[in-house]
Parts: sequence; structure tokens; C-alpha cells
Amino acid sequence: LPFDLMTRESGVDALPQQIPKTPPVEPGSAAVESIVNLIGQAHRPLVLVGPSLCRGASKASLRLSSKALSAPIVPMESPRGLRDPSLGAIAEVVAESDLIVLLGKRLDFTTGFGRENVFGKAARVVVVDADVEMVRRAERLLGDRLVARCVADVSATLNALTSATHTPRGDRGAWMERVAATSLERGAPASPTTSGIHPRALCEMVDAFLRNAQSPVLVCDGGEFGQWAQAYCNAPTRIINGMSGAIGGGICYAIAAKIARPESTVVLLMGDGTAGFHLSEFDTAVREQAAVVAVVGNDLRWNAEHVIQQRTYGEDRLLGCSLSATARYDAAVAALGGFGALVERLDELAPALEAAIDSQQPACINVQMEGHPAPVFARNQVGASAH
Repeated sequence: LPFDLMTRESGVDALPQQIPKTPPVEPGSAAVESIVNLIGQAHRPLVLVGPSLCRGASKASLRLSSKALSAPIVPMESPRGLRDPSLGAIAEVVAESDLIVLLGKRLDFTTGFGRENVFGKAARVVVVDADVEMVRRAERLLGDRLVARCVADVSATLNALTSATHTPRGDRGAWMERVAATSLERGAPASPTTSGIHPRALCEMVDAFLRNAQSPVLVCDGGEFGQWAQAYCNAPTRIINGMSGAIGGGICYAIAAKIARPESTVVLLMGDGTAGFHLSEFDTAVREQAAVVAVVGNDLRWNAEHVIQQRTYGEDRLLGCSLSATARYDAAVAALGGFGALVERLDELAPALEAAIDSQQPACINVQMEGHPAPVFARNQVGASAH
């Protein structure tokens, strides 16, 4: 904008100190009763909740709601949808469910648009969303498979469903256990190799570090390595790149998390391609004394693009996927005033993590690892996008 326009008096009165909050749209009692009855009558109900219910107090209440409804609740916040590695082989039980409740979870590419080869031919669907357009989309895509819909605040609806009295149809214990076990499916352990560090082994070691860390916060960026991190690393508070699938913001999220929770151990995992977007923000981290620990899984390439091109065009037609073997992200962070460490063997990683914490500085651990496609655990992944 022109500078004179930016600095001109607006003529607008002073803004209010507090912006009034719009009260959430509560679900009607008839809609709540209808959904509760549908869940109660189902043999294998499954509730898929969207990103707004995947964090904070809402996430903490999901287990209580699942018990009250006698129905599994699956949080979905990844752009990889039913191929989200942190959800294991969840696509398999989605295909087996006879009732799917979408609670703030949009019917989009992450759910295969509800096609019959994703949800299952016999599955009935319930949609609850604050956005009327999302409900209309479901009506167009599902037809008579959509047996109930509600335009309402999803958190208020979940609370209403949790509080409602209902009687489940038979014992769903086995179904609940199957869904839980399927979401934890991670396949066979990584096999040792002679050429480098496997991303699974890397992430499992970081996970062991997080389990013993003080008030851990896990930040996972996107890309192929980000999926390994989401599959094998856990913490009570987790931040991922979100439904947009954008990569590179992890450094910024980690710095903000450390400033908001200075007593927490904030660990960020990102790939080498991802690191290049905002590596200079380590200068911000140093200035703000935000002692985050960033672990760069360095496979010397844009691995997501490598995987796509290899699959689509073949090994002999890879173009523009390689990254420099001489790039020292750890040295760059050290030059900005932080702590840097290069890890070339797996047994060097744990000491590097401890040294990063002991430094009390923003830290970058550059791990030379093998490049592998993101893990996929379900046997049937039709209709759920990987990228």
C-alpha cells in the first residue's frame, strides 16, 4: 500500500477493548435425540471429529464422550486424512463401520468424500458442522446415505451427546478394542541398515527422550519425515502443520510454544527441505531466549516430491528433488548464536539431545538419515490422499 495511505487517519472511532463473543449455535434437542438413537442402534459406530476438537479442553473430553456414547471417537487433524500415520490402520475400521458420525470433520479429500469404497456401502452417515455449506456438501455427496444432519457448534453438540441418556445396542467392547488397536498399528520394527539411520529408529529415540522430558511439547512439521514423526513420537501437547498441509512453519510454532510455556521442553521434528523455509527464525529464537530443540531429519532431498515423481514417472525421471550433501543446518544455527550438533550414527542422537537441553540455547540437531516414503499402515487405503 502507498505509505501516505497507510499513515493517514482512518476516521474510525477507537476500537473496543473487548470484542464481544458470539454465542455458539446449540444443537436442537430433536437433533441430539436423533443422533443419540442412531448411535445407540448401530453395531459398529464410529465418530470422526475435526481439528477444532483435537486440542485443548476439547481433546481431553473425547475419552469421556467415547465412554458415554459407547462409541469410538477418532480425532482427525492431518491433511493426509485416513492415511495419517498417527492413526495407524484406521482406514480399515472406517470401511467396516455401519454408522459414521462426522462431528466437525468435513467430507473432503481426507475422507475420500465419503465414497462407498472408503466408508463402506452399508454405512449410514451423520454430519454435524457449524458451516451450513459443509452440511449441504454432504447432502449432495451422500444422498440417502446421510441419515441425519445438524448445523450447530460441534463442541456444544459433543457435550449434548455426551450428556444425553441412551442405551447402546449390545456390547460394543470388542469393537471399541478393535478400533483402539487399529489406531495403534505401526507394523514391524525398523530393520537395522548399514547405510544410515532409519527415520523410524530416529523418531523412536526422540520419543523415548520426550517421555522423560519436563512438560514436553511436540511440534511436527509436514513432508515425509513429518509423517514418521507423527507416527512414532508422542507428547501430551502436539502441534502439527494442520489441514492446509503447508510445510516450513514448524520453527515458528516451536518458538511460540516455548515463549508461551517457558518451563516446557519443546521439540520440533522437520525435514531438511522444510528447514530451509524459515531457518533464519533461529535468530528470533536466540533473541527471545526460546530454547527449542529442532531435530532435522536430513535425507538430502525433497522426499515428498521424490516419492511422487518416482511413483508417477519412474526412477530415471526424477527432477529437482535433491538437496545439498554439504548443507550444515546445525552449523547455521550455531552461527546465529544457538547450539548445533551433527549426528551421523544413531548412538550419537541421545547424547546430542541431552547436550542441546544442557546448552539452554535454541538448538538444531542435524541427523543424517535414510530417505523413506511416509509410513502407511492400513492394507486398504483407497480414496484417502497421501499428499
